[in-house]
Amino acid sequence: MGGEEEKRKHPRHQTQNLFVQYRLVKSAFVDAAQNLSEGGIFISAENPLPLHSEVEIILTDGRPELFILVGKVVRVVWKTQGASAENQTGMAVEFKNDMSADVRQRLKALIQSTPGAE
Repeated sequence: MGGEEEKRKHPRHQTQNLFVQYRLVKSAFVDAAQNLSEGGIFISAENPLPLHSEVEIILTDGRPELFILVGKVVRVVWKTQGASAENQTGMAVEFKNDMSADVRQRLKALIQSTPGAE
């Protein structure tokens, strides 16, 4: 990345031991999040969802009620593709901008409390 200008609106925070559940209409999956920001998440997945797939991301922040973020797959990375910053197969999911203030606050708190967050 040396010298490249950051194009992301929200800085990414590396994560450790953060597993996310995500689902389509008839399928559900659980994989590890590689990084998380207010704008999206990169999920390490052997079989990433197709580009432009609408997906619900279910995160755990310690509260009993579900913490669901809606997004869309905006990038798919395969480990065999050159020198990717992610360096593993997975998918980038961009969260929709219309999340409620409560959900946005929960996301910010989760980012700050996630082990590995810088």
